[in-house]
Amino acid sequence: MKNTISNNTCITFDKYSDTLACVNIQARSKEEINSLNSFMYTGLSYFNDKARYSWEYEEGFIDAMEYIYDRKNQTLPIGLIPRLRDYIRKSKPDVKIQVTESIRELYTSPKQNVDEEFLREFSKSLNLYNEVDNFEIVPYEHQLKLVSRAINGRRISLLACTSAGKSLSMCILSRYLLKYENKKILIVTPSSALVEQLYSDFRYEYGWKEAEDKCTLIHGDSRDKLSKRQKEKLSDLNLGEEVMLKDITISTWQSLQNKPAEFFKVFSAVLVDEAHGTRGEVLRNILDKCVNAVDFKIGVSGTLPDEGLDAAWIEGALGRKEIIVRTRELIDLGILTPIEIHAIKIPYDQSIRAFVNRQNYKTEYSLLTNNGSRKRVMELLINSNKITTAQNTVMLYKTKATLDEMHEYLQEAFPEFTYHIVKGEISATERDKMRKVIENSSGNIIIATYGTMKQGVNIKFLHNLVFAEFSKSMYEIVQSIGRVIRKHKNKTLARVFDIYDDCSYMTTPRGNGFPKQMANYSVKHYNARKEYYADDKLPVIEISLDGIYEATIDTDSVTNKKKAAKKEAAKKVSRKKSTTKTVKKRSQFLD
Repeated sequence: MKNTISNNTCITFDKYSDTLACVNIQARSKEEINSLNSFMYTGLSYFNDKARYSWEYEEGFIDAMEYIYDRKNQTLPIGLIPRLRDYIRKSKPDVKIQVTESIRELYTSPKQNVDEEFLREFSKSLNLYNEVDNFEIVPYEHQLKLVSRAINGRRISLLACTSAGKSLSMCILSRYLLKYENKKILIVTPSSALVEQLYSDFRYEYGWKEAEDKCTLIHGDSRDKLSKRQKEKLSDLNLGEEVMLKDITISTWQSLQNKPAEFFKVFSAVLVDEAHGTRGEVLRNILDKCVNAVDFKIGVSGTLPDEGLDAAWIEGALGRKEIIVRTRELIDLGILTPIEIHAIKIPYDQSIRAFVNRQNYKTEYSLLTNNGSRKRVMELLINSNKITTAQNTVMLYKTKATLDEMHEYLQEAFPEFTYHIVKGEISATERDKMRKVIENSSGNIIIATYGTMKQGVNIKFLHNLVFAEFSKSMYEIVQSIGRVIRKHKNKTLARVFDIYDDCSYMTTPRGNGFPKQMANYSVKHYNARKEYYADDKLPVIEISLDGIYEATIDTDSVTNKKKAAKKEAAKKVSRKKSTTKTVKKRSQFLD
């Protein structure tokens, strides 16, 4: 193919199915068509890192590459049209791009462009009123912007920072869709606590008295979940559970994953709360089943990736990413509490730094978080009055084991604090009980896992957040920060204590080589977190414990444990290979 593209080269996006779009390529030659087809195939292919680092990939049993664009059928998920269109425009500016009317309809509001002024008047008509604290609610500009972009964008994933008040936007949006578009709405959340919280917000925080008559709640313990007897009666009448649903269904994806396809056909609009969860296969399958909501699938989240496989999955199922508001904007407006990041570097003895760098992630994580260094840091923070009984603090851990050990230590060393342990899935009742205690007192320390605190926790009277174990997950970090920046009348500043272990060192080159800076996983993960802080323009104060405290580890113990673990891992891999080969032989025999 020549470098130039002829004037008649054109790519047209058309509807192929309820979830897929067809890409039609018109060009001067078959070679050019094949070349453009391969170009798009390559541009929408991503490594699945989870599979990439698995033994199956290393042994050649699987391909870790995810091919989002189907080169044979020339199709891709409908939500990825804007991403592919932008990619083509940037890389092949001479190619003409068109969309058919069937695609244009998916991205066009039936009322054309619904502006924020109209939505402001509509919101007034809803008589939004907080029945809990007794005050009239006036939506912020960013909350109306989110509603406007959802209505006009139709297939879109919207980033609004944690604590931006997304639930109010979802309430206004849902009521708009009921009144003006007569939609039957499905709202999907990741947890039972969020189902109950969202409904409670609709009914009591925003004063929607009809919410009980309009909303069906489905999760493990919900009052609307049908009993076995009720399901049997419906079956006798040849009816499905969907006939019992009200105008709005709020459910966890876990409760939806085994529902039959007919259940989802009643919905003409889908809203996904914490939309970053759409990167998971189960939630994507649920969205695919909502075939009558193809023209309205939106997601809202405080964390949405820009690039990579996660972004492709999320945008493919929902639609293009658009930023509504970031943390710094709301801090500057006085809506959220100002925040400081205090990055605390734990230095290590030079003699063991190279040893640490030779370990894999799992081993490093274990030896650095179990060596007592976190206890010393907490001692320093409390004894220097960085964390006091006049404040409330959250400590976050990856695993339950280290969490329990820290709780035992702090309880004995600093009994003046009140401790709350949060691990596993705690019920909505337990969360609410803890919330009420902490909102009305100080001197509380919550010791929790990242998973339990990253969403569905609405405690405003929190001052400090401690990242006790390292993570580079954008979802965990950004969502967790959202816990401490909520506005409270008795709070003027929130602080994050980001603890990381510095085992970096300079290599000693041989011959005429140059020394090289080596960084361990904890340092690499901290550098990733710094990028998240920079995205939201959060101030970072770096504190080194050089000359104050130096951590160390028992290298002999680690070496012995590693040898034992290797032997056990080798046995497991051998068993898996044997099983895989047996399955392959059976498959060949059946063929």
